[in-house]
Amino acid sequence: MIIRLPRRAAQPFSGILEIHQLVCLPPNNINRDDHGIPKVALFGGVRRGRISSQALRAQTRRAMMNLGLIPKSEYGQRTKRLVDAVCEQLGDLNRSADAVTCALAALGYSLERNKKTGEVKLGALLFIGPDELTLLASAVRAHHTELLTYYDNVVKPAPQDKPIKRKPGRAAPDTSAADATLEHAFPDLPRADSWKGFAKDHKAAYATLQQAIGKTKAPDVALFGRFVAHAPDKSIDGALYTGHALTIDATTAQNDFFSALDDRQADDSNGSAHIDTQTFQSGVFYRYDAVDLASLHRNTCQDDQYTADLLASFIHATVTTLPSGKQRSFGAYAMPSTVLLVFKPHAQQTSLMNAFETPVTRNLRDNRNISEEGATLLLAQYRREQQMYDMNAQAFVLDGTGAAIPAGVTALPNLDTLILTALQAAVKPQ
Repeated sequence: MIIRLPRRAAQPFSGILEIHQLVCLPPNNINRDDHGIPKVALFGGVRRGRISSQALRAQTRRAMMNLGLIPKSEYGQRTKRLVDAVCEQLGDLNRSADAVTCALAALGYSLERNKKTGEVKLGALLFIGPDELTLLASAVRAHHTELLTYYDNVVKPAPQDKPIKRKPGRAAPDTSAADATLEHAFPDLPRADSWKGFAKDHKAAYATLQQAIGKTKAPDVALFGRFVAHAPDKSIDGALYTGHALTIDATTAQNDFFSALDDRQADDSNGSAHIDTQTFQSGVFYRYDAVDLASLHRNTCQDDQYTADLLASFIHATVTTLPSGKQRSFGAYAMPSTVLLVFKPHAQQTSLMNAFETPVTRNLRDNRNISEEGATLLLAQYRREQQMYDMNAQAFVLDGTGAAIPAGVTALPNLDTLILTALQAAVKPQ
């Protein structure tokens, strides 16, 4: 169950909300490198299992979409196929793809055409909100004639710099079938540097196009941010900080040898049809996220209830999901044994990974496992930093290990109550 915060007349958003988690994973390979080996890192002088922040954030984003607290249609798209996305909204507008291509060139975006299919794509991924897509489509529709006329009369396609070289005896590829299906009339793409005069000659059109991309309420863009190399003013600093998850105990990668049999081979034949190995590891992972509440509120256009809903959705998603790598082979699904939410009204965000600089081992004397030892160390590290630096923080914990809860930390019985209580502390009426 997801709990909404009550709507309030005024809700200032400031400070940092941190999410600290401990989750014990059985043998797994949920995040692997280019050789198929589980990712690792050295910490405290020993090898630790690692899950990259990119993998964690990607899975959290997908989980947020499925929760439904914020409609999926309000989330952004990370794509190179912006021409196609805008054309979907333009419908049967004449030469719509050409007009969109011109608009993007005028805005300075690098473009590339697939030589086989003729599809036009951006040179780099762009994270764009649905509201921006709608505005861009409206701007292209409104200035459709100006864009195409400027191209036809001023820009004109640039000739190929170099002839295409082919081996002797090799015929030119037949592109007639692809050409027949292309809407694009341009033999070459319009270059961004050819459009410098468009802003001067068509000020109103250029201003409308410029304003289309810049601000968005898309929840994932608000959280994760975006970078636009050629237009820094279109970049958005995300409100979320995510650490790479590391195991609190030392880990060693192991290899699993497996084989597969051919169901149709003769009964008296020996051997398998396929043999291979796959690498796995296990351990108790520490995960850390921090949300800059003021940045999040600003990125959502200062919509109080929307920001509160987004926070609740994010916390629920990041606590209940893991990357999906090789899960069909290992089934390493697990929920966190400890979740600590910390609200800091003024202090700097701080990972508590230093609590595990010395790898955690089982406490045989007190018969405590690594998860319980880790929870005890995590809470002690928080309490220590709170006292040393007078952070004036509020902490709320959901713990299933039985670890002792120190003074200044409020224990709560379930995830929904944890989220609601933490958000009520972090989001106070003026």
